[in-house]
Amino acid sequence: NNKNNVVIKDYIKQKQHPKSNNNIQEILIGMSTKDIQRIKGKPEYIDKTTKLNIQYQMWSYPKDSSISRLYFKNNILIKIEK
Repeated sequence: NNKNNVVIKDYIKQKQHPKSNNNIQEILIGMSTKDIQRIKGKPEYIDKTTKLNIQYQMWSYPKDSSISRLYFKNNILIKIEK
């Protein structure tokens, strides 16, 4: 958990400095769908569902991609599946 906290803190610092934000290439938990799309491009498939006013999305990428699925809650990345 400490490693995740450090990664999230670094990500937040980068978000606070927009000029350096364009250099982010690593996908991290807590990123927005816009951040992911800028880094990885559009997914092959997007599955969406809404439960109790919370929007969930699962983005699927081609099998030759290093990441197969990304899971979002209200447009924030919550899980990475490789």
